[in-house]
Amino acid sequence: MENFFKRLLSLNPQLLFELLKILEAQKVVFMEIENMKISNKFPKELCDYIEISNKILNSIETENLQMTLKFYNKNKVVKEKVNLNFDFTYTKPQGYRLYRGEIKEIHSYKDLYIELCKYFYQKNQKIFKSFIDKTDFNGRTRPYFSKKSEKLINPEYIGDQIFIETSFSANKIRDMLIKIFKTYNVNYSILEIFIKQDRKDKYGYYENK
Repeated sequence: MENFFKRLLSLNPQLLFELLKILEAQKVVFMEIENMKISNKFPKELCDYIEISNKILNSIETENLQMTLKFYNKNKVVKEKVNLNFDFTYTKPQGYRLYRGEIKEIHSYKDLYIELCKYFYQKNQKIFKSFIDKTDFNGRTRPYFSKKSEKLINPEYIGDQIFIETSFSANKIRDMLIKIFKTYNVNYSILEIFIKQDRKDKYGYYENK
């Protein structure tokens, strides 16, 4: 049942929220009826219904639902859940999650890149350190991974004297992440990115809502 509601959460969090409100209100009503002591015990059919309703209620992850609704409903701009196949031009990320887990809030693609680099570094440090010497993971005139921060334009420390370059466009970050996922033999479909997209794409700025 939990998997069913996780799927509903990803497809329509607002509908799941409406179901949650109904079940919580129903629970209060049944408690009031029980306190009236109309008879020594509830009818069996009603007890069965309450039990099923409570199981459904307990299967809904309310904290994750609230976080998801925040990303879907906070602003009056177009919102989408995308992956690394998407063109990030004129978009701004609000959050991401791996393996349909907890949604983590971010404010830029730079944040996304740093957090995922740290994730993969912890996953296998040897693979990550190998990027320093891989030509396809570095630029033609400057490195993107280094043990010396002064070699990078906008370095970010990852761990064990490893720095990454973060001065990239949104789509360059996307391309770098695709390479990293593939090197770790991890399908990037496990990554979901929650974005807001400006309606005024051609002007290249974001509405402040």
